[in-house]
Amino acid sequence: MPLPLEGVKVLEFTQRLYGPRAGVHLAEMGADSIKIETPDGGDPIRGFMKPSYGGDLPRPPNARINYMFEMENHDKRSITLNLKHKKGQEIAHRLIKESDVFLTNFQPDSLKRMNMDYDTLSRMNSRLIYAIGSGWGIIGPDKDRPGYDFVAFAASGLMHTMGQPGTPAVSCRPGMGDHFTAVMLDFAIMLALYHREKSGQGQMVHVGLLAGLIEGGVAALAAHLGTGEEIPRVDRRTAENAFWNFYELKGGDWVQFAMPNSEQYWDDICRVLGLEQYHDDPRFNSQAMRKENRREFIEILDRAMLAHTRAEWEELFKKSSLVYGFMDSYSRLAANPQVRANDWIVDFDHPTAGRVPIVGVLPQLSKTPGKIRRAAPGLGEHTEEVLREAGYSQQDIASLKAEGAIG
Repeated sequence: MPLPLEGVKVLEFTQRLYGPRAGVHLAEMGADSIKIETPDGGDPIRGFMKPSYGGDLPRPPNARINYMFEMENHDKRSITLNLKHKKGQEIAHRLIKESDVFLTNFQPDSLKRMNMDYDTLSRMNSRLIYAIGSGWGIIGPDKDRPGYDFVAFAASGLMHTMGQPGTPAVSCRPGMGDHFTAVMLDFAIMLALYHREKSGQGQMVHVGLLAGLIEGGVAALAAHLGTGEEIPRVDRRTAENAFWNFYELKGGDWVQFAMPNSEQYWDDICRVLGLEQYHDDPRFNSQAMRKENRREFIEILDRAMLAHTRAEWEELFKKSSLVYGFMDSYSRLAANPQVRANDWIVDFDHPTAGRVPIVGVLPQLSKTPGKIRRAAPGLGEHTEEVLREAGYSQQDIASLKAEGAIG
């Protein structure tokens, strides 16, 4: 079965999470993605499993794979080029002439010093889609400011609204903004490729991490822009809709309800939650009255939800129309049969680690589905292969290596 991006050539000069994630989406869909890395260690995420690498994700010494690098770089080829060397730049430029997409998340000034900026590359290939991801945008007063999604999250407005009033600030998991924004950059690449099919013209596309997180909180931002009011934290004890709220269960689990119009569920709510005595109570028998008396009603719900465990509630909820979701840990998510049935987590035969569970291809196409075909590459694993495809002889390759242009 063909892959949707077969025949599309991507030259990728990315690092860490945002850029590589955008690239791996293209590779999963069949693009020939060539990842340029520096000869002196390559993408810093290759060192993710070292104890010295920052962050709070587990890195046990007996881990079978570098799961972070694998997640962001499977199905790519790796070449090591010294882009500070004139001949390293010449190699990249030769590859650019045959590429459809150049993908990067390096700073524009760094790219310009290496002759990998848009103006330089577009003169060599007018059909090139030049895709650049940034932290804060490529124009404006903060364009040169370094950025990670973790700090862009703080600036996006989302962090201001998270958590309960009066409690310390709540941040996001590192990588969330990288991955939101990678999808947006891929969307921009697809639009540019479609435009090129009609016009023959390439162009530059760009998404900043702050823009990706603005998209993540766009409903709250639209509410502020439409009313001029600040968007506050929501106290679950006084939520305007008791059924757009979350509750603790017996045993310490939590459940979240999402029923914006609780009127249509009221009969089931009373039956399933054991609240029949409140069905016709004038304090609670309409959404308007439940809002007016919300503190008292949420206290009633708090006591009711503690009566059963998650497993007991799940049996009751399955026989109802209620819209609910239990708070799952990642171990529960990984074991969820619904996740497995949709191949959102799959087992992959890794060439060195054996059979390992990994995140699957998340967008699903009925006729041309994406596929994880090979493991993430070793550093420079495909340098000679790619250079031979580009017309370099074995003698050329040996000379380039001796001169320090390639790794």
